[in-house]
Amino acid sequence: METLVSKVLRRWLGVSCNLSSVALYCKQSTLRLPLDSLTGILKRTAVNSLLQLRDSADETVQKMKPTIRCGRKWSPEEAVERAESRLHFEDIARGQVGRQGVGVSKSRPSLEKMSKMERRCEVGKIVAMEHDDEYFVRAVQMGVQGRWTSWENVKHRDLKWKTLFDMSPKLLQFVIGTTYDTVSSPKNLKRWGLAASDACALCGEECTTSHILAGCPLSLQQGRYTWRHNRVLRVILHGLQEEVSARSENPVSGSPSHNIRFVRQGETVTRSSERKHMGLLAAASDWKVKADLDSRLVFPEQIAVTDLRPDIVLYSDERKLVAMVELTVCEEGNMQNAHERKARKYEELQACCDENGWAASVWPVEVGCRGFASHALLPSLYRLGARRSKAKALEKVACSVAEKASFHLWLHRHSQVWGIPHA
Repeated sequence: METLVSKVLRRWLGVSCNLSSVALYCKQSTLRLPLDSLTGILKRTAVNSLLQLRDSADETVQKMKPTIRCGRKWSPEEAVERAESRLHFEDIARGQVGRQGVGVSKSRPSLEKMSKMERRCEVGKIVAMEHDDEYFVRAVQMGVQGRWTSWENVKHRDLKWKTLFDMSPKLLQFVIGTTYDTVSSPKNLKRWGLAASDACALCGEECTTSHILAGCPLSLQQGRYTWRHNRVLRVILHGLQEEVSARSENPVSGSPSHNIRFVRQGETVTRSSERKHMGLLAAASDWKVKADLDSRLVFPEQIAVTDLRPDIVLYSDERKLVAMVELTVCEEGNMQNAHERKARKYEELQACCDENGWAASVWPVEVGCRGFASHALLPSLYRLGARRSKAKALEKVACSVAEKASFHLWLHRHSQVWGIPHA
């Protein structure tokens, strides 16, 4: 089955790497990038089948010892035994997890109290986790295709079937190929013996996939990366402007801080199903938004005098609040460094605003050139005041815009002239 699926996907996507690592999640209906192993799904299915036969209510099936043929290298019986031993050990050694009170957080039942379905689910999770760990160890050992294992502060991408069908095969091939560095960059072509030189067609330096997407000095000078950055920034800006307009028309009453309500012994509490989201934008109703787009941004002089230009500035004169959003569209391997660098860059400006009586906050966010989001993007949008559904939609659109813009840069990697206007 794995070989057939690999051949079909390889022919459809045109990827030359080993597509046995492709995982199609039927339950969640998603394709996860970086790609997990399809073998893990097959192992979990085999374990589930074994447990169903072992726990069958039919007496004939119970008397017969179930046998699942999965080759010589892996045995589902041994995998089930290891998983159940691990669950039993967790029952003995587990304790309180998190900062909530004892008994507040919902924990799984012990192995003896689990139903048959719960046992199959937990055992399947552990089997899949063990295989993912083995797969990750093998990926770390790959010098080129396993570079994604060194990415820090990068979220996995779950591509739903609707997204896959909406994407063109060429774009999907580009997204997967750049994730595993299997595209036809000059460096790869020379490694494969298909080209004599690995020089960049624009600057003459060694041309890898990362160099084309985010490291070419001539592309930076011509404004190609700035054009991609501004396209992503415009998406985030429009989303925040919509939230500011919505808060101005319908201001949220109350304080954005979360108040803890204590309950007396024996008293019952009914929780409301609809909970108002209280973010930074809920603290005022006179927010103004400025962005470093179309024209050069000038930081509001009543707040601080500086030559720094954050990508987005939101400020309230009434409450003396200012929030600075700094976007970086970079190579996924540099997300963590970019986040720390931008946070240090605005430390002095933040301190100056505080001295002038303004409560300032800095929100560095990152989007990868391959369409991956950092772990800071979604929480920042949510804490700024965007509703959770709105924040997720903004993150999805921003990643889609980034990957399409990078695909356009890839198609024009040999063009000496950059003719797209700066947006």
